[in-house]
Amino acid sequence: MMKTSNKTLLLVASGVVVAIAAMYLFKWLESDGEPVANTYTFLWEKVIVTTIAFFSFVFGFIEPKSSWQWPLLMARVHYFSGFFIVEHWGQMPPFELIYITMLSLPGIATGYSGSFLRKKHVSVHA
Repeated sequence: MMKTSNKTLLLVASGVVVAIAAMYLFKWLESDGEPVANTYTFLWEKVIVTTIAFFSFVFGFIEPKSSWQWPLLMARVHYFSGFFIVEHWGQMPPFELIYITMLSLPGIATGYSGSFLRKKHVSVHA
C-alpha cells in the first residue's frame, strides 16, 4: 500500500481548488457569458495556462519529487469543472484531453523549474 504524506494531500486539494478557481476567473473575464470562437480559445489559454504554470512552479518547489503531476491534475480538474461552471465547453474527449495535455507542457516545465530551484536552495543551505 502506498503511503501519502499530508503535504501531498494538501497539494492535491489545493490543485483542485486552483483549477476550479481558474474556471471561475475565466467565466468572469469572458464577455457576455457566451464564448466567441477565437477570443474564447485565446482568453482561455491565457488564463488557464498562466494559472497552471504559476501554481505548478509553486507546487514543484514545495514537492519536488512529483513536479509533472500537478499541471496534469489541475488541467484535468479544470476541464471537467468547465462542464458545470461554463455549461459550454470545447470538443469532446479524447481530443480535448489531448489538447489539455499539450497545454500542460509549460506547467510541467515550470514545475520542474520550481523543483530545480528547491534542490539548489536545499543544497546551498545544507
